Amino acid sequence: MVPALSLAAVGLAAAPASAAGTASVSVSPSSATVTSGTTETYTMTVSCSVTGGCTGTTVTFPTTTLTGDGSTTDFGSWFGNSSCASVTESAVPGTVTYTYGNIPTGTSQCTFTVTPPAWTTLNNTVATLTPTINGTNFSSSAGPSAALTVTAVHSSALRKASSVGSVLQGGKFNFAVYFYCGTAAGALGASSFSISDTLPTNLTVTSDEVISPGSTGTLSLSGGVLTYTDSTGADCTNAGYVEIEIDGTATTAGVPDAPGSTISNTATATETYLDGTPASFTSSTSNVQVVQRVVPNPFLAKTASTDSYSNQGYYKFNGVQYQTTYPGNWDGTNDTSTYAIQLTTGYAAAGFVYGVQDPLPCLSNLSSGVYSSNAPGTVCADPAWIPTRVVAGRFTPTSADSITLLLSNGTTQTVAYSNGGWTIPAGLSVSEIDFPPFPEEANNAANPIGFALQGYAASTVTTPGLLTNTVTVNIYDQSNTTTPLAPLETNPASILVESANNSIIYPAVSATNEGGCVEQAAVQTGLEMPTAPNSAIYIDYLAPVGASVTSSLTQVFSVVQVQGAGGFAVPGGNSYSATVTGTSTPNYNGTGRTLYQWIFPAGTILKPGDYNIAAAVNVNLGAGCDGTFNNDLTAGYGTQLTACQTPGGAVPTNPSADSDLQSNGSPVANNYCGASAPLTVAAIDPAFSVDKTVQGNLDASPVSAGGIGDVSPTGGTATYNVTFTNTGQSNLTNPVMYDLLPAVGDTDATSTTARGSQFPVTLTGVGPVPAGVTVSYSTATNPCRPEVLATNPGCVSNWTTTLPSPLSSVTALKFVYTGTVYVSGGAGINSFSIPITVSTPISTPGNVAWNTVGTTADAGTGGAALAPAESSRTGLKADNAAPTVTKTVVSPTTPVTAAGQTVTYSFTVTNTTAVTLTGVTVNDTQSAPAGPLASGPTCQQLTGPAATCSGSSATLAPGQSATFTATYTTTAADIDHGGINDSATATGTPPTGGAITGPASSATVPVATLHIAKTVTPPGPANSGQVLTYTITVTNPGTATYTGATITDNMAGTLDQGTLTGTPTASTGTATITGTNLTWTGDVPAGATATITYQVTVN
Repeated sequence: MVPALSLAAVGLAAAPASAAGTASVSVSPSSATVTSGTTETYTMTVSCSVTGGCTGTTVTFPTTTLTGDGSTTDFGSWFGNSSCASVTESAVPGTVTYTYGNIPTGTSQCTFTVTPPAWTTLNNTVATLTPTINGTNFSSSAGPSAALTVTAVHSSALRKASSVGSVLQGGKFNFAVYFYCGTAAGALGASSFSISDTLPTNLTVTSDEVISPGSTGTLSLSGGVLTYTDSTGADCTNAGYVEIEIDGTATTAGVPDAPGSTISNTATATETYLDGTPASFTSSTSNVQVVQRVVPNPFLAKTASTDSYSNQGYYKFNGVQYQTTYPGNWDGTNDTSTYAIQLTTGYAAAGFVYGVQDPLPCLSNLSSGVYSSNAPGTVCADPAWIPTRVVAGRFTPTSADSITLLLSNGTTQTVAYSNGGWTIPAGLSVSEIDFPPFPEEANNAANPIGFALQGYAASTVTTPGLLTNTVTVNIYDQSNTTTPLAPLETNPASILVESANNSIIYPAVSATNEGGCVEQAAVQTGLEMPTAPNSAIYIDYLAPVGASVTSSLTQVFSVVQVQGAGGFAVPGGNSYSATVTGTSTPNYNGTGRTLYQWIFPAGTILKPGDYNIAAAVNVNLGAGCDGTFNNDLTAGYGTQLTACQTPGGAVPTNPSADSDLQSNGSPVANNYCGASAPLTVAAIDPAFSVDKTVQGNLDASPVSAGGIGDVSPTGGTATYNVTFTNTGQSNLTNPVMYDLLPAVGDTDATSTTARGSQFPVTLTGVGPVPAGVTVSYSTATNPCRPEVLATNPGCVSNWTTTLPSPLSSVTALKFVYTGTVYVSGGAGINSFSIPITVSTPISTPGNVAWNTVGTTADAGTGGAALAPAESSRTGLKADNAAPTVTKTVVSPTTPVTAAGQTVTYSFTVTNTTAVTLTGVTVNDTQSAPAGPLASGPTCQQLTGPAATCSGSSATLAPGQSATFTATYTTTAADIDHGGINDSATATGTPPTGGAITGPASSATVPVATLHIAKTVTPPGPANSGQVLTYTITVTNPGTATYTGATITDNMAGTLDQGTLTGTPTASTGTATITGTNLTWTGDVPAGATATITYQVTVN
């Protein structure tokens, strides 16, 4: 039976456990307080330091760790999905699970959300989030708990409001009651509430209704008390409020309330919050004063406006800024400018009506560039402003209401109200517009009322020209439209008319993150073009650094006629689709940005107007994007621009975000306007992996991370290769790696966990080092490494970039990459590796030295450092693999029996290592008293594969064998010794490291020999008649049976003095007597003795 072999006996028992490693998880923030209904975003960091990566990885959260939320005990529904596409979220009662699957050694970050429900989560509810990371090849590990405290407040409120602060006697108005379930963030809902409103007696109610959406309660009015009841509190979780409106008049029993009286209203409410807390509310008192009508003073105001881009201050008249337009119906809309008449009533349904006379500016009334109106009723033969339509505001005329036009030929024409206004017939030359008092004005809905006169400047206005329109108005009581209530009022308003040879550019660029690193950029420009067709339009778009437009350079731009700076499309206006093929210029002016240019040919737009020209292009910001990405645009024109649509309007105007684009394709120098749109993108799901391979001097190739390489136990060499890889969705910056070289008593880099190394290694070299990597060295047993191990009492910070002398004193290495490690497919390196060479000492076969590397990196540009991770544990084992030898005796095939015989030995040597061995020799040792070999050992042949060889050494590939032979000449000492004992070992030299010697193989040459002794009993002189006993012993001291031995004893000298008595006996074999000779024949086994006995009687 072969005894069991204890792995511990050869130093291997700890290897698998040491190599397994750990995984960890944490969430941040560790403590947060949010109001109910507010989302908290958590960052979940998973680090894998398990040899070969973590398999079957999940992170679970128990969801019954909820306190303070009444009957709710499970908050699993609060969790949201992971931001990492490869991580899935699932929930069952009591547990939420995020499934990662198989992940490499390294660190990754994902975010997830937790949202406590609004209205229903109670105050001081605490949800404890305790992550546990689980897997199939590592032990589960719980991370630190994070506490989410939810605040909820009692913030319901009852408010009362009125539509007016004062009302005329008998006038209409309304009260409104508002019950807000919450006036602050995190408001707690109600289980029930009720509103009660005792209405004032001097209010005659005409209607009441609940106007808030989704209300489920009951409204009733009885005995002057309005009541609303919600017995379930559902309104608080639906709309969050209830609004009740009470319409009425300032009358009591049909009689108008007296002037100076007050109509006061106060409401009350009761509520039970979801946590059982009762509450009561009393609104503030809403007071409406009953007043006697007073004639407003003043009651007239007039303003002017235009529908153009040109209202930013770059057109002025005598140093004063005015709303600006161009001569004629320049944009074809018939309403390029508006004069607005505002008539103050003081109250709704005030009973006032107005007589309005509005003589329009007159071309013949030109003085110092100002065109003024005639006196009311005075005909202007050549109006400077052409009205096209008039609309009323805050009262509703009827078809019976007509306005009177005083024409330039002195005649008049009436226009009836229709389709929401008065449309002036085309072709009329209008000198003045007169508005008689309309009865509907007396029942105005609100204050003030008015008229808006729409039209355009006459095409013959000399530019620049100021069109000043002065209106005259009388105010009347609706019952008497002949006697004014106050003196008439006049008020002017002016519009500036500028040259149609001007043009204005209004550039704009916007950027929207479409998810990940995809941006949609809206490249557009507004163009105010008073004269058609257009000159060429030049749009230059400078994409962010490293970004590229993925849309086709051939873009379909929409060209839409708009009205005014608000950009509202003109109904029935001029709209086009312009297909323009652009060009691109990479690395524009050395900025690292690509310039895209589109040119709209002259004549693309055939009619004057304000136009918005736009296209949306998709932009790839580059894999792993993060930070701020500037989008710059300039828009230029083929003829000289008048202004840019910016405050001040200077041409040129550069994009505001940076100075990278200060030009445009326009052939007119500096004839452009610019805009910028910076877009900020946060780092998305950053992650990295780090691992280390090793190749010992007995390894044919590098052993993958987590494996064990082999070195010579007599002293070897090895090469580690440390690799950092960005495995996430965002670029990483400035990775830091710490490598504590193996030593007895060593620990991991990211913790003080023992690695269990059984022998040290000695640094012999680093590199070649990739560009951007700085190497630092430490000679401390416990070097400080704050980036991966923040708390490390007693550590020594003696890092230096100068190579220490001697190099063997180095105990640890630090690698810092300065720069960006890009995501896969990014603009630069995604991974880098650093080789490290070491030597190993003489060590007991089976002993292992463990090595890891601790790493972290910053997420994105200037982002926070990721949690550190430890690489897979990679081992170096003092391996007993060596050339083996089997020694055999070829000849003689029978035992040696005499000195001078030749013995031939054969030695079969096999390379059991994974590398080629050179200088393979056989070392033969003869045991004393044998002497040296007569010849050899000499190589005879190679097998596996077959080859020839000669001399005393050979080169063997892995698994190849060599046959050596040697000879030996026997000596008398060998014969006397009884055997020839011989052993041999094989020695070879790997590519690096010291020579290695395999176990010994022995062979014994058997020697056949006999020792013969003869004794007599009793000894000494003998007397006549005495019987003497002779004993012959034949002993075989050799190592083989002596077969067919013959021993002859000549008894003549004995028998001449005596007589043989009896028959000789033998313990083995056969003894016979022939004459005076005794002959014994037989076999004597190795180490055995044969005894022959005979007796003689003395004569």
